[in-house]
Amino acid sequence: MVSDCPFCRIFTGELQTRKIYEDENTVGILDTTPRFAVGQCVVIHKRHVAQFCDLEDDEIAQLFKAAKIVANKVKKAYNPDFVCLFARGQTLPHAHVLVFPSAPLSVLDGFLNSLITFHLLTAESTDSKLDEVAEKIREA
Repeated sequence: MVSDCPFCRIFTGELQTRKIYEDENTVGILDTTPRFAVGQCVVIHKRHVAQFCDLEDDEIAQLFKAAKIVANKVKKAYNPDFVCLFARGQTLPHAHVLVFPSAPLSVLDGFLNSLITFHLLTAESTDSKLDEVAEKIREA
């Protein structure tokens, strides 16, 4: 636990939250400042690491199993066209994923469509460039 981490402070009971789900290793809470949709939740692993990719394999499984449970709760509560996951770690350096309902023409849909359009128009997606990028990532 890290004393100045809001997520760690939730686990110790120092900060109150609206828990949606909790098990031995993870907790899912209602996001009080949703950026994507009403009903957005944050699913957090209780071990403090900066990003989800810093977790051990079994911990990743625990995090995403909890995210699936929360996603099914969001799906049942809101009956959205999609339930989305987003994991970046920019706001707080503690492994977590966002789970939120989404539908066509939502803010996220517009963002994703603009990315798709951008990538369709870019000349960077040639076969040789894609082969180069794939090789770079494989060899990392």
